[in-house]
Amino acid sequence: MGCGLVTSSAVAVLVVTHALTPHKMAIQMLPNPYGKRGRSRYREEGGALRFSYLL
Repeated sequence: MGCGLVTSSAVAVLVVTHALTPHKMAIQMLPNPYGKRGRSRYREEGGALRFSYLL
């Protein structure tokens, strides 16, 4: 998967929801898309570094 330039330990994916509303803001760390746990949770979208996911 991917272009081979990113190692599995070098990727962190953070999702910030409601970033402009401090009392509703939430931050979630998603599994590494290049790691074993995350591979099946993402879908590559037209490029090596563009992914879609479901929460």
